[in-house]
Amino acid sequence: MAIQSNQELYTRLWNGAEQLRGSMEAAKYKDYMLGIMFYKFLSDKTLQAFSETAEIDENVYETYIGYASDTEVMKEVYKALIEDLGYYVQPNDLYQTWLKNIANNTFEVASIENAISNFQRNVQQSINRHDFDGLFSSLDVNSPDLGSDLNKRNKNLRSLIKLFADLDMTELQKSDVLGDAYEYLVGQFGMESGKKAGEFYTPRQVSEVMAQVITNSTNNIRSIYDPAVGSGSLLLTLARHLTNADKKILQYFGQEYNTATYNLTRMNLLLHGVQPDHMTINNGDTLRDDWPEDPNNPQQSRQFDAVVMNPPYSYNWSQGTDSAYSEASLTDPRFQDYEALAPKTKADFAFLLHGLYHLDQNGAMAIVLPHGVLFRGGDEETIRKNLLKKNQIHAIIGMPSSLFTNTGIPVVVIILKKNRVLNGEKDVLIIDASDGFVNDGKQNRLRERDIAKIVDTVSERKEVPGFSHLATLKEIEENEFNLNIPRYVEKIEHEEVQDVEGHLKGGIPKYAIDNLTVLNKLCGEELNNSFNEIRPGYVKQAVDNDELRNRIFKSTKLEAEKKTYTAAISSFEERWFNKLAQVDAAKNIEDLKTEMADEAKQQLSIDGIVDPYSSYQVIANLWNDNLTIDIELIQKYGLITAGRALKQLYKTKKKNNQSIQVEDGQEGSLLSKKLVQQHLFADDLSHLQEVQNSVENAQSEMEQLIEDGKSNDDFDGLIFSEGELLSKKDQVKVKDLDKTADADAIEWLNSYADKEKERKIENKKLSELTDSLDKKTFSIYENLSEQQITDMLRIKWFDSFRDDIINLLSNKIDAELNDLKNLADRYDETLADIQAEKKKIEDEFMELAAQLVEGDPNGR
Repeated sequence: MAIQSNQELYTRLWNGAEQLRGSMEAAKYKDYMLGIMFYKFLSDKTLQAFSETAEIDENVYETYIGYASDTEVMKEVYKALIEDLGYYVQPNDLYQTWLKNIANNTFEVASIENAISNFQRNVQQSINRHDFDGLFSSLDVNSPDLGSDLNKRNKNLRSLIKLFADLDMTELQKSDVLGDAYEYLVGQFGMESGKKAGEFYTPRQVSEVMAQVITNSTNNIRSIYDPAVGSGSLLLTLARHLTNADKKILQYFGQEYNTATYNLTRMNLLLHGVQPDHMTINNGDTLRDDWPEDPNNPQQSRQFDAVVMNPPYSYNWSQGTDSAYSEASLTDPRFQDYEALAPKTKADFAFLLHGLYHLDQNGAMAIVLPHGVLFRGGDEETIRKNLLKKNQIHAIIGMPSSLFTNTGIPVVVIILKKNRVLNGEKDVLIIDASDGFVNDGKQNRLRERDIAKIVDTVSERKEVPGFSHLATLKEIEENEFNLNIPRYVEKIEHEEVQDVEGHLKGGIPKYAIDNLTVLNKLCGEELNNSFNEIRPGYVKQAVDNDELRNRIFKSTKLEAEKKTYTAAISSFEERWFNKLAQVDAAKNIEDLKTEMADEAKQQLSIDGIVDPYSSYQVIANLWNDNLTIDIELIQKYGLITAGRALKQLYKTKKKNNQSIQVEDGQEGSLLSKKLVQQHLFADDLSHLQEVQNSVENAQSEMEQLIEDGKSNDDFDGLIFSEGELLSKKDQVKVKDLDKTADADAIEWLNSYADKEKERKIENKKLSELTDSLDKKTFSIYENLSEQQITDMLRIKWFDSFRDDIINLLSNKIDAELNDLKNLADRYDETLADIQAEKKKIEDEFMELAAQLVEGDPNGR
């Protein structure tokens, strides 16, 4: 494979999935694609383990196949594989064998059925067999969803199998790329599946909030549990925020009612490198059957350091004759201390209490639920009251609406602990984060800055006006244990204040000027000197807007602040460029990103002027746009190799007789063609741009001729037909026209022909220059020096970054200058001015009306 980043791999797989699935629903197709992908993983792991056992490095597949006929040898091989892996795939069932049969046109759908059947039988020898039982039960290769007949199903499966043909799953798993690719596909299928996605997918940004809050709230996490585990994304996101040492000993537990989703969970965990003996996933009804038990204390519940959950909202747990609700009672130890059961049509508190029951005394829990649990009455109020009196609700986070594909309603994340008294925590932190998002199509999405603000607020348990409040139990009691967020956090509304005296008598209220905090802080003297007091408490602008702006930006204090800020930006850039360009291959990218963003939050903010989370977001954008992909490439291949990668890609394309053109953003290009040309071939690029402009000018003039010609009726039938330009073969020829009668048409045709010829000449020149410049560019890639690579990389990473950061300050100033202009316009006219203008208009109207009456011939 060519050098490529993780994101490019994910996109390639998803594009392949989109092309192959046709009209099949995403929710169904995911079972086939993810199941086939997982089988490739099992095959590759089998061959890797065989290679290590047999101590061979070459022709591993051929050797494994060659042993297939020797029963005694294979018994020993299979025994070793079971001990090493806990499973194996037989030689004739390997994914590589499928590919070979596809190439020979001997592949059959039955090959997949037989392979899965053999795998399930063989894995029964393993002590971890329960982790593999029924793993492929959702992969029905005979389903008409795959095709209306056997031939169509065969064709579709072959195409799907070939999609993963060149992926070395064992290599990809080493750096967690494989698991992340699988997680990416699960997320994409979740978004495509709409309402059905809620069965298996929690949006990444919601998972991040829960995971970061939990890992910041409790120490020594050794076991994690999700009673409504879905695809396992919450467990994996939480694990991602633990140290490598903690992850090695971490135990994953989860339960899932839907069998297809249960299979998805196990595949997801295994692909992320979770060892079978570190995962215990159960297929069952969480509310009906309390699970899991403590293996050391039968009949006692197992408890966990962290519990995370996104259960189905307001689930009716009384459905069916043998429902979970019909079996529930207050003798159940999960519910007995809370004096009530969750209502039969709303199981939200049943899920919450189940998770809380399995939480260790020193652990932390996060659960996503609808807002109704905060204020509904009846049994839910009773449960809520007991949770509060037991001091088990740590924080409530109100999230924006439309974060989930399966519901548009806003949800809350509730953080719970059993033993808050030990930390002296009694108040409930209530956060209204409902306004912190960006719109992304039909969904809303939390930005990195929104996540960071929520996590920091919970970690520091701080009150932020309009965002968070620490509510005492007394305060909550006074609200009758109603936790509806607006009762505790009042939004800050930025309404335009209308000053009555200012409108009546004119003049800007002085308090409105004083409220411009940024301008007053940075250039208060210049601001005040630009206004004259016209009466106590009211001022009028003494200079025009341009002069005012000029005074503001030349303020000594502002220039000093900008100089200090620019120096901080330069220092930050220098430190982080060196750190990233020389990044250690073993350094975790998420840790790097968090460290850089946290540092920006501290060092690139200005108290009361530049919000720390604004600079945090600039860093997050930098990672999303460039750094994540680039750092992956540098870690994998080194700075020099990754910097010269486009040359290698060009040679590959040339060898395959493909076009010489290599578009910007091709996989593996640390330095794009355009960036290299701008840096090393600026004159050539400038010349090329001049010719490009000539082409565009000629094209523009041709289009203008067409527009002019459309409006000439004499051209209809000769050059145009119903406003459309005729093709050349249908147009009248100049030689067939009369020089006198058709002079305009002759002139138009000649002008158009001249411009068309000019465009062709310039286009040819453009093509030749482009090819020449591309050849020069490609020829230099393999000889790029380290200095050239780092110079261009600095431009790529930090040129726009500097502007983005400094704009955080400039935009604040511009916003208040705009507010100032609006204030001046608002109070420019007094009531007397308006009345005088009204009187003038009325007088003019009466005068006009009088003239109309005098001029009426009938005297009316």
